[in-house]
Amino acid sequence: MPDVSIVIDLGFEKLPFFDAATNTDSLLLRRASRASAMQRAGRAGRVAPGVCLRLFPQSFLDNPAIMPSYAPAEMERTALLNLLLKVRLMDPTAPAASVLSEAIQPPSAARVDAALRRLVALGALSGSGEATRVTSLGRLIAALPVSAPLGRLLVLGDAFGCGRQAAVIAALLSLPDPFLQPYTRADAAPADGDYEAEAKLLSDDISFFKPRLAHFTKRGCSDALATLAMFDEWQRVLSDDGPPAAAQYAHSQHASYKRLAEVEHFSRELSERLKQQRNEFGITAPHAGSAVSRGEPPSLLVLQSLLCAAFAPNFAAGRTYCPPRVLDDFAAHNVDVRRAVNFTVSQGSQGGAHLTQAHLAAALQPCGELKQALISKSRAAGNTGGGRGGASDGGVALQTTATLLFATPLGAQLALRMAGLKGSLPVPLTDDDDVVVGVARLQAPQHSGRLAFERYTAAAAEVGELPAAAVHAPSPHEPPAHADADGGAILPVDLNWHSASAVLCDDRPPPAAGGPGAAAGGGGGSGSGERFLLAAAWSRGASQSKLIAQSAALLPAKPGGAAQLLMVALSRAVRLLPAPDGSGAVAAQLADAGQRGVAFTLPWLLKATEVDELNALRAALSALVGAHPREAAESASSVQLRLMQLFVASRPPLPPALAATAREILEKAPPFEGPAAAVDAAAMFPPLVLPAPPQAPAAAAPAAAGDDDDDELLAYDDGSSGPAPGGGEGAAVDFGMDEDDDLELLEG
Repeated sequence: MPDVSIVIDLGFEKLPFFDAATNTDSLLLRRASRASAMQRAGRAGRVAPGVCLRLFPQSFLDNPAIMPSYAPAEMERTALLNLLLKVRLMDPTAPAASVLSEAIQPPSAARVDAALRRLVALGALSGSGEATRVTSLGRLIAALPVSAPLGRLLVLGDAFGCGRQAAVIAALLSLPDPFLQPYTRADAAPADGDYEAEAKLLSDDISFFKPRLAHFTKRGCSDALATLAMFDEWQRVLSDDGPPAAAQYAHSQHASYKRLAEVEHFSRELSERLKQQRNEFGITAPHAGSAVSRGEPPSLLVLQSLLCAAFAPNFAAGRTYCPPRVLDDFAAHNVDVRRAVNFTVSQGSQGGAHLTQAHLAAALQPCGELKQALISKSRAAGNTGGGRGGASDGGVALQTTATLLFATPLGAQLALRMAGLKGSLPVPLTDDDDVVVGVARLQAPQHSGRLAFERYTAAAAEVGELPAAAVHAPSPHEPPAHADADGGAILPVDLNWHSASAVLCDDRPPPAAGGPGAAAGGGGGSGSGERFLLAAAWSRGASQSKLIAQSAALLPAKPGGAAQLLMVALSRAVRLLPAPDGSGAVAAQLADAGQRGVAFTLPWLLKATEVDELNALRAALSALVGAHPREAAESASSVQLRLMQLFVASRPPLPPALAATAREILEKAPPFEGPAAAVDAAAMFPPLVLPAPPQAPAAAAPAAAGDDDDDELLAYDDGSSGPAPGGGEGAAVDFGMDEDDDLELLEG
């Protein structure tokens, strides 16, 4: 731009940095380097006199601690996964660290080692340390213009028989979001007290949000699958009716036609690049099978399975959380909790006007029909400083609450969005002459089905101490963060407000407060059973004390245990915990690259025969992403059939006594972080092993020499030895528990 004559420099820059705790690159805002500041100044005055206005003190520029001389090299701050794959392909025998040490600013040996472990966890490398070698999966994803996890998504798409859908999802996750946000000029932001402008801003946001939420709820509560559904419909309209109709459809969905066209182009490029890689390395595509060959679209379960296999173990565990006072209020009024939202009302100067249902209906009109508004006052602890209804000593104050009952559950979800976007929702109060005389703000929205999630992160020594001032103040619907016994932290998970998951709710009515299934801890509340969230990646919140799920997907709850079955079947590093009598597994732990994932009890007993069925599925998937997928006995259609058979199988729930025992077993089990070091992975999905229970008699389960107590629970099999599903090396040992309940253990 040769005509630039004035540059205004704020002294900041955004650079991608790799976060080891979340295994993803994040754009972080930081002080610019002095070199960047000089380069910015050089943009002015190239063809005529110019000036650079720096809006920061000269002392910042002179202090290397505030503005360093140069920005860190990209190799020092971004992920090394794809780079290491290329290094391994260029020279398989040379140590990766020594090759990268020839760079001007090489990465540290610790980062190289962590990246190698991560590639082993992804299945792109096998082996240990510098002896790793590139697998067939690694060869395929090395040259793809996407991150390694998205490359694995593309390869697994062929195995599941939905390669086109996988390419579109990878393109959607790599390019800017096609769903648009309402545009607001900076100088048109609503001023303080301009309630009409603020209401219009919130109304515009809801109108943009509704189409996305509709796709989200229809496609399994998944951001990626919701955007895929919108893209597929846009592509169908484009093919049938032409570009003008497709542009009109995109406009109706508040989506960008240009971005959708970019997704289509990039997804085709990814498919072609993957095909070229297969031809270059002689790795053929798997057999499609009859169902895929006929062009039948994959079911929602197949697409959810693809996401789980590609992004596992990026799981977060959660449950519905709601303060007991809100549940008591819902119960007292006997309202449908799925359609009800409770707000705390912060009232301003009312000038004689009182908050009524008419005021609330007008303010929440974009959410749909408001059937009923229950406004009540109660005494609550507070510091009012005196005045009517308050206590001058700050002991007790009158608190106004409003329980709103909408015509549909969608109205409740939109109200959550509308109030949560800015932290509060202004409700203008009018007098008898319809003159605005005050405002009542709706705050702290509570929904009995609002889901709150949390996830374990590594110890502070691994990811750096959190700033002392970075204290996360959880919203009332989420439990607080807490430290873990081994030095890590269990952080709350926020859902990205740019996605439809921001109003994620459980569609099942929760039990009564304090009843069976009520959530423990966090001050009490409702609980409707554990739910699980899958994220394509995690990013850190601004305070570093919470995680933000990117492209979130809620794992299915129906049929019972569907989420747990998906996680066990499609995670690489899995440890099964057996029941005391050895009749099957009652809990599972997942991990990845030396870091704990999630642990959970199973809602049913996972018997040895069912473990064999899961291993057959895992072996089929491993073969289809291996070096010779055409020679595999299974096809993509056969894998889809196996998935359906697993989910339609009837499994009786655990008896209450055994469920309580399962929770005790899980609490006493040592932390599971997967293999301590990079291990040779003979298969993409190593076989699951059902171990002997710790209480097994010595005669029935003799311990090998040198085993310790903790080893009895170790059930992770790296696939380097032991039997393949359905036979192979190793022996099946029958412990003869009794005639009806024999237990077969696969001995590695």
